[in-house]
Amino acid sequence: MFLVNQFDNFLTLENFHLAFSRLQTATRDLYKELYYEDLKIFGLFLDENIKFVLNEIEQGIFKPESSYKIFIPKKNNLVRPLSLLKFKDLLVYQAIINVIADAVYDDIAPYYNNIIFGNVYHTSTDSEKDRIFFFKPWKQQWKKFEQKTRNYYEAGYKFLSEFDMASFFDTIDHYILKQILYKNYKINEQLLDLLLELLEA
Repeated sequence: MFLVNQFDNFLTLENFHLAFSRLQTATRDLYKELYYEDLKIFGLFLDENIKFVLNEIEQGIFKPESSYKIFIPKKNNLVRPLSLLKFKDLLVYQAIINVIADAVYDDIAPYYNNIIFGNVYHTSTDSEKDRIFFFKPWKQQWKKFEQKTRNYYEAGYKFLSEFDMASFFDTIDHYILKQILYKNYKINEQLLDLLLELLEA
């Protein structure tokens, strides 16, 4: 995808409709609960509301609001903090991610079902039935992970290591993220600036 087209592709009714559908079909029940009323109200006049958001972005007056935090209890008696965007910001964020996900897919796809099994996503060009879900079903991915593990065991491997980096996403340097997306994946800089505004919020 060409640099000049990415921002234009982002600012389309089609992309924002897809973003809205992906928020509706997100697999995390907690998020569905938290955003249920927003999805319902925004969806009543969906085209009009999307056009309003698009106009704000085009006029340069869109500004993300401050996010808020909730804390989810964990089994070890600690809590997991979750930062939540206001709904309009979340919609814009998903619309940006749609474009970036399409742009980087060819580079990431060779790792899928090889060394990456979680968070495998659909592109906006997948079938209409599939693309309304951003991520592929985790149960389907888990089966592929189990099969790969079985294959390695049968090939003579005896050990399996799993890693979970604590607070990984909270510690990503936004400036470095922007440089990687811009230099390595040729993501439009205007789109990246908007993404960073949302991340900073």
